[in-house]
Amino acid sequence: MDIGMGSRENLECTPMIAVVNQKSKNFFEEWNIVPTLFLSARPQDVEFELQELRNEVDAYEIWLDALPKKLQNPEKIQTLIRHWRSLTKRKLVVVCKVPDEQGRFMDSERTRIDLLIAACEAGANY
Repeated sequence: MDIGMGSRENLECTPMIAVVNQKSKNFFEEWNIVPTLFLSARPQDVEFELQELRNEVDAYEIWLDALPKKLQNPEKIQTLIRHWRSLTKRKLVVVCKVPDEQGRFMDSERTRIDLLIAACEAGANY
């Protein structure tokens, strides 16, 4: 199942699975976005970075797989994304990477897709 970036016309909330690949690099260049990555397993660290870097970046990439396992469910992800969305007007790029993509997510593909959909429904841009 491909749930990649989709078409340019349908980018309101499209999950991005692998930001490190060439397709994603082209996407950022095309949209003139300079991504900044801050990888943390603590939601309060993400919140700090959203506030600290708010005037310095165009987008934030949030790795759901870096969060503690107890937070990796759709309801909790929606709560976190809604809160983080309230802290910034910048783009929120949410990924949930498996080990093959240099990530930490070990649950099922269905669960991973559910987390990404929950993030989009809560206000993530990509």
